[in-house]
Amino acid sequence: MSTVGPVPVFSAAASAGISQWIDSPPEWRQGGSGYAKRLGNNLAYNGVRNTLTYSIAAVLHEDNRYFGSGRQGFGGRLLYALTSPAIARKDGRKQAVSISSLTGIVGASAISRAWSPPSWQGLDNVGKSIGLSYAGLAGFNVAREFVPDIVRHFRK
Repeated sequence: MSTVGPVPVFSAAASAGISQWIDSPPEWRQGGSGYAKRLGNNLAYNGVRNTLTYSIAAVLHEDNRYFGSGRQGFGGRLLYALTSPAIARKDGRKQAVSISSLTGIVGASAISRAWSPPSWQGLDNVGKSIGLSYAGLAGFNVAREFVPDIVRHFRK
């Protein structure tokens, strides 16, 4: 579900739309063909990231699922959600740095340069991809942390 389910497919499509709007990368141009390349890029990137993450997680016994913080207060909950892409549970409940998640992000950012156009080549673009990927995962986890409270507030 995290590779080809509705949420990652919708996310990839929305991200491709934003990239289309800002014409990034410009080599892929506008129109249906450009959007298809951007969407394909996003789906392939997600597939590579998840394959790396899940295969390494299986070997290292890391659980990268998001669990709500259970904390009180906005700041602590926000910090928990923002750091969550770098944290995994091991041996049931013990938390540790998530080698698998971080390797998935870095690996996919580097591997995806193989099919990227010239304007997306180079270490600086790998770094940008790492930052954007981490930010996307962290942002999604911030939503997972706070949206249930917002929904409960409006259901009252």
